[in-house]
Amino acid sequence: MTLRSGDNFLSSLDDGRTVWFNGKRVESITDHPELSPIAQTVADVYDLHHNPKLAPQLTCTLETGRTISASYRPLDSREAIAERRKTIDFWARRSGGVAGRLPDYQAIINSGLHDMRQVLAAGNPQWANNISNWFEMVRDRDLLQTHAFADAPRDRSRPEAGPGYLKIIERRTDGIIIDGAKSIATIAPIADEFLGLTSPRPNIQADEVLFFALPMNSEGLHIICRDSLIPRHIVGRPLSPHWDELDAYIIFNKVWVPNERIFHLQEEGPVDLAALGQMFFGIINWALWHILARATTKLEVLLGLANSLADHLGKSSLVVA
Repeated sequence: MTLRSGDNFLSSLDDGRTVWFNGKRVESITDHPELSPIAQTVADVYDLHHNPKLAPQLTCTLETGRTISASYRPLDSREAIAERRKTIDFWARRSGGVAGRLPDYQAIINSGLHDMRQVLAAGNPQWANNISNWFEMVRDRDLLQTHAFADAPRDRSRPEAGPGYLKIIERRTDGIIIDGAKSIATIAPIADEFLGLTSPRPNIQADEVLFFALPMNSEGLHIICRDSLIPRHIVGRPLSPHWDELDAYIIFNKVWVPNERIFHLQEEGPVDLAALGQMFFGIINWALWHILARATTKLEVLLGLANSLADHLGKSSLVVA
């Protein structure tokens, strides 16, 4: 399959997904005033891979001969890591470091998951195959994934208060049924896939330990967007109209996860927090490096703004005694 185009990405958003914005169901993401700008921005990101001048920097070739996004470059040598850093810097400079969840970042989360597949599959070898198959699918089809591991805020003095922790409510021969919520799924309204992770926390129960993936248009999956940061008047504001990635709650209302999309489950009994931490932090290790690399670009922008303000106020040439 060839690298994805912006038009292919935009057309894929019309898939029946359930997106809510300001209490109303979104009928068309590409026509929505608050959702369409970031959708177009990501479409432009995909199109840049087809630019002849940029393709050598933004793509790479696997040993099989398949051309993929350089965001999925195997990190198997110092040279490969150095090249990967160049890709991070390229995308960070496109947005001044403010866009944290473009396909480039999401790809490194997926790479971390793939690196940890044998650890997650210690209790079931099929889970390693599931991870490999899913990773190759999103890589080869150039899909955009969102992820979430944070639990939705709730009144902990009231166990019955919603939204509840995401958990398994039924185990079946063909998969599991899950119910509950996850929060801070950035760029979720326009993602192709949801990757569910579990971070260690006190008193976590076995049925709340879940590593899995689902299409964003899965039945019973609801995407609840936060308010937009796009200002009413956009003149003189070059970032927010185009780079608001829109965080979201993901509500799961009795959603079926088929066996082939399960990456790790916890058997009944006490949860080993050390083992859970090894899995979770092993997955996000590369992502933390990506965040720090992007932050250096953001720092450059802030320092540049500070210097520009000093110049504007005539203070850059003042000597402090």
